[in-house]
Amino acid sequence: MLAEEVTKDPSRNYGRQFRPFEKARQFARGLGLKNKTEWGQYCYGELHEKTALPEDIPKYPSESYRDSGWVSWDNWLGRVGSLDPPASQ
Repeated sequence: MLAEEVTKDPSRNYGRQFRPFEKARQFARGLGLKNKTEWGQYCYGELHEKTALPEDIPKYPSESYRDSGWVSWDNWLGRVGSLDPPASQ
């Protein structure tokens, strides 16, 4: 994997490498979660109907991607009606 294809999390998961922002956001949107609270429940395995969080998706995307695409939780989860610009697919 090329260096520009991964994001290193400088905070809670120091040194871990994650999917590029666009690909990680696409994954997050595919979960159909409604808000940050549901994201947290998902990350900690409380939503049993969902598959486990992949190792290359951060639990704290607002920190991990703050300098590489992060806009807001609505944008991350693909919430309809968000004032954020639409994501490129």
